[in-house]
Amino acid sequence: MLRLNIRQTWPMLRITTHLGRLETHSTPAVLSSENRQARSNAGWTQPKIDIDAYESEKAYGHLNPADFAAKYGQQGFSDLQQATRSATGRAWNNIDNAARPGTDLIQQFYEGKVMKTASEAKNRHIVAELIPPPKITVTPGHVMGEPDLGDLTQHAQSDPFATSHFTPGQVDAYLQQKGNVRQWVTEDHYDIYA
Repeated sequence: MLRLNIRQTWPMLRITTHLGRLETHSTPAVLSSENRQARSNAGWTQPKIDIDAYESEKAYGHLNPADFAAKYGQQGFSDLQQATRSATGRAWNNIDNAARPGTDLIQQFYEGKVMKTASEAKNRHIVAELIPPPKITVTPGHVMGEPDLGDLTQHAQSDPFATSHFTPGQVDAYLQQKGNVRQWVTEDHYDIYA
């Protein structure tokens, strides 16, 4: 006897869902700063001492070139003229009288010079004068400069909006297995494994 075998396969749908996703990220603030270090900017001048001892030195006979020229310049010319006249006079006296018998002009000249020096030594006297003290000028040192207090400035840069990204949801559906009906005939038995 013939047997009708039927094998039926149901259709199978596969559905995959992905949920929608909203991602937001805040942008962190960016901090920066400007820093200028404080400085004292202070310095000081050296103290200064000026000593003018010229008046004291002048009392001892030390003269600067200008005073020396003023004091002894004219005297030098007059001394030169006097020495020239004296030497010229002695020379003419020696020319006229040195050769005469019984005259000893050279001895008389030096004797007169010695006597003059001796008489000047007797008439010498010492004058005591007050020596002026040196002039001392002191300029004290002082602090100069203005301090700089420095500056520290902070800057914060932030974005007012957050960064967002939306991934939309998705549904994927597809046929995993088709529906099918198979029929065949066997004799005297059912084919249950076909």
